[in-house]
Amino acid sequence: MFPTTHPSSILCCSENSTSLENIDMEESPRHHLGHGDDLGHFSGSPLDSAGFASVSPQDCRDALKAMQAKQGEFMPDATKIGSHGCDTFTHRKKVLTCMADLCQKLRFTDSTFFDAVNILDRFLGAQTGKLEEVLFPLIGVACVSIASKMSEVAVPSLRSLQGYMGADLPFNPGHIRKMEMGILSTLEWKMACVTPCTVLCYLVKMLRDSYDCISAEEAKVTYSGSMTALKKFVYSKEYVEYTAMEIAAAAVLRASLSSHQEMCCHDLMMQLEGGKKRSHDGTLANLCECMTNMESLDSMGPVYPQEYHNKRHISRSLSPTTPLGYYL
Repeated sequence: MFPTTHPSSILCCSENSTSLENIDMEESPRHHLGHGDDLGHFSGSPLDSAGFASVSPQDCRDALKAMQAKQGEFMPDATKIGSHGCDTFTHRKKVLTCMADLCQKLRFTDSTFFDAVNILDRFLGAQTGKLEEVLFPLIGVACVSIASKMSEVAVPSLRSLQGYMGADLPFNPGHIRKMEMGILSTLEWKMACVTPCTVLCYLVKMLRDSYDCISAEEAKVTYSGSMTALKKFVYSKEYVEYTAMEIAAAAVLRASLSSHQEMCCHDLMMQLEGGKKRSHDGTLANLCECMTNMESLDSMGPVYPQEYHNKRHISRSLSPTTPLGYYL
């Protein structure tokens, strides 16, 4: 067991703040909602939402260009993350599963989960040394908390988030608050993340409304297939090596329903990122490489044992597939 108290040095910031604290310490109303049958599902397609339906093809193209220009600010430092050793990617994979489970239980949107992943990866890339394993669940919960405050209507209290971490982990709401402040300070409060999830719906909408290469129903199928690919690829260490635009486009290409749709997607990407390195066949090299890595994934995604050696450490509020037992 880890000690129940930790020196302030394990926290990224000793600064006290009430700016991120919730006034209402009751649990979020979303906590009491039922869970979907699909463990990888957080929210449905935004393509037909009232707000997004009014976006014109030109506005959509302008938004993609703006995201293409800004995505570099939200790219994690893959080289620095890799320099911390393979263990960092192993811990990242475990904590992402915890974060996905938490987002599902709180009925958060897909974008909230991918924002939290982006915050986590950028924070890991900003570290000068290797982090202790015990800190990863704390960092993961803090990233989800920050992301939820950027996009969710019902935000869970820090006390309820502590409950999801499990009673035997040596952290309290104050630790989560301080970790939030440490992450925000490290990342200079840049939280309006550009992620593959942010880009995806705009890409699919362009293919549907501007290129007219897919119908409305095919767009829904493409979006669903692309999101499934993203939710598998996010666990791989290669995920941090590509831009949001490249990952989203690779997912769309993988989920394409026809060669014509693939050609249209390639054409759109050439217009948006045409200045980048080309392959021998004229296509974008990084995009093709990203798609190859995505296609090589195990179709089942990350797998964790159903049984833990120390069952008494597993919180009853967590599903059996959540590997918090690895941290105890």
